[in-house]
Amino acid sequence: MVGKKDYHTENNYLIKQKTILTVIKKQNIMKNIILLITLTIASLSCKAQNTINRDEITINGLVIIGENKSILISNFGTPLEIEKGYNEMDEVDMYIYKYDGAVFYVIKNLIDDFEITKNKYRLTKHDIKIGDSIEKLKNIFPLSYSKKSETHLSIHIEKYDMYVGFYYENETKKIKRIRIGSY
Repeated sequence: MVGKKDYHTENNYLIKQKTILTVIKKQNIMKNIILLITLTIASLSCKAQNTINRDEITINGLVIIGENKSILISNFGTPLEIEKGYNEMDEVDMYIYKYDGAVFYVIKNLIDDFEITKNKYRLTKHDIKIGDSIEKLKNIFPLSYSKKSETHLSIHIEKYDMYVGFYYENETKKIKRIRIGSY
């Protein structure tokens, strides 16, 4: 009888060990599933806004960012004013070309960024301009549109530390300013 008890005791012990191991395996599987879900949500959150390629950012059909300043005069005429400035971030001189309704910032003879304030300039192939409803961007940039604030919508420029900002009046929902800027 002593041998039988030991066998049952040992068998019960092995069953308990297997049960514990099964529970631990299930817990590890659950942890892995939770980790996978978390990583999936995090990766989807990273794509919280649309992006745009530099070459898609055009003014009246012309690629502007990174181009030589000579295209300004040849395509938009003589500026109203050229102001010398200083870019503190890059620690270099810059020149600000001021036109009626647009300002271009030139660093080392290349157009670095710009701002549009009048509807005589159209941005991208979608002809986005001052006075358009911000609703126009809803189908063009749906992710960014869903994340817009009460006064602006931003789109990251691919491979650059820059963005396109569309600023609008909250009451009228009309775009009042379009700006390319650096983060």
